[in-house]
Amino acid sequence: PLARARGGADGRRGAPSVRGAAPVHGGAPRPLDAELPPSGARRGLRVHAIDISETAARGLADTRDRDHLLLSPIVADLESFPLPIATYDVVVNMNFLHRPLLPALARTLRPGGILVFETFLVAQAEHGHPKNPAHLLAPGELRAGFADRLTILDYREGPVERDGTTTHLASLLARRNRRAM
Repeated sequence: PLARARGGADGRRGAPSVRGAAPVHGGAPRPLDAELPPSGARRGLRVHAIDISETAARGLADTRDRDHLLLSPIVADLESFPLPIATYDVVVNMNFLHRPLLPALARTLRPGGILVFETFLVAQAEHGHPKNPAHLLAPGELRAGFADRLTILDYREGPVERDGTTTHLASLLARRNRRAM
């Protein structure tokens, strides 16, 4: 499955691309999507979408039923939700930061699985939401958070201009090695 955890991983904000970084095992990818909307499900993937909002989950269920998607909305707080080990081929985490979750996100990937992670840098506080330091990364922090757990395929950090708005982001594309963690 694909796993996603909140946000907007549609590439509009400069997220690293998953193209060319597909999981290395055979068969259909299993994604976990911690970000909404269910873009992976629209591509025919079986998606587990985690969000703390019951309203968002109901909306996803309605979309799933209307569009006949392979989508399982899960209402959960990722800060305490037990992610399964070596289960997902792709994990997408957008605009959500809970630092203690980083090791679990790496462990929930199957060997060869891909992590797409994008969230805000501290410089974002000067330009808008969010402003809480608990939800902002220091320069280099995202890369360092996964450097000893995953192979980093692409990494970007800094201002991204979209529709006349500047957003300060760190974006990571990484692969879990074939060896156990």
